[in-house]
Amino acid sequence: MAEIIASLGRINISRQVRSAPDWSIVDTPEAVSHLVDIICLELVNRQTTSDVPQVPALYIDIQTNDDSSNQGHGSQCACISLLQIYLLPREHIYLVDVQTLGRQGAFETSGPTHGQSLQSLLESETISKVFFDVRTDAEILYHRYGVSLGGVQDLQLMELAARAVSPRSLRHLNSLPRCINRDLNLSILEQITWDKWITLQRKRSQVEMANRELRRLNGLLFSSLSQAGERQHKQEMEVEGAGYQLLRMEKGMDISARPLTKGSETMELIGLVVLNVRYLPGLWEEYERRSRPDASHWQDGNETCGNREEGWRKRVEQGTRERLESARNGQYGLVSGAVGGKGRGKLMMLAPVGWE
Repeated sequence: MAEIIASLGRINISRQVRSAPDWSIVDTPEAVSHLVDIICLELVNRQTTSDVPQVPALYIDIQTNDDSSNQGHGSQCACISLLQIYLLPREHIYLVDVQTLGRQGAFETSGPTHGQSLQSLLESETISKVFFDVRTDAEILYHRYGVSLGGVQDLQLMELAARAVSPRSLRHLNSLPRCINRDLNLSILEQITWDKWITLQRKRSQVEMANRELRRLNGLLFSSLSQAGERQHKQEMEVEGAGYQLLRMEKGMDISARPLTKGSETMELIGLVVLNVRYLPGLWEEYERRSRPDASHWQDGNETCGNREEGWRKRVEQGTRERLESARNGQYGLVSGAVGGKGRGKLMMLAPVGWE
């Protein structure tokens, strides 16, 4: 109760609840093919000759799981459970069940009308796609599924650039929860639901971090047995399932549970998962507005405001390209198993070099 009362102080009680977008599961090649054609149709309909920046149509996030059943001791395999695609023109969130479809079914299935696939759409440099902190998503997509992202707008860097004209510090990046809580005026119901999702994510993250450490310890255990020449003992332990046992997710917390059937606990969880992309369009519009020369914080009588704005736009574009290149090089350590999870450690929350 105290947490709910405290949250009321952060929100506008008179604020009306936003119309929640519909969402649906895409878990068959036929459904993927249909989705690709829907996206292509909407993109064609949005083509314009206007010089005014158009609100992007695609907002994307991925939900991962630690697939410990397909890995050896001491390694990590971050696999995609769901690919979330918010198609703004249709006000609909499509949840592509990559775990069920696999790489070929999810990313290589083409639409019958336009001949495109999700992979070609994600890789296109001419189709804008909005992510919040693309680093983890880009690394997993590239190294696990062979998808090299292009045409990305990184909201985390857009927010940092929007801060560049204010006295706020530019040393650290902001997380998605912080941006939503601070920059979007959520209603009471929206705030309570969002806080519930954040609490659940923290619990899941704690279990995943504990399991990564347990896998590391198991790796050291079996490695030491092997080095000691106790191969037979090592094999016996593996057969008997000895070593540190991994923690299990509580019911209603495991996004990898299948099948996804109506009324199941996993489906209830997915109702919260969609919040990761639901608020991205609102954040994009907010940071785009703040970066324009006609925004209040640009009104300083300086004729170079337009040049300054353009400079920060280019910095965001360059910063995003550098993030994508680093992800392709595996520099964030997710694939190697060194670290895992979005927002991993203090280093991941430092602003890019030279932005201060």
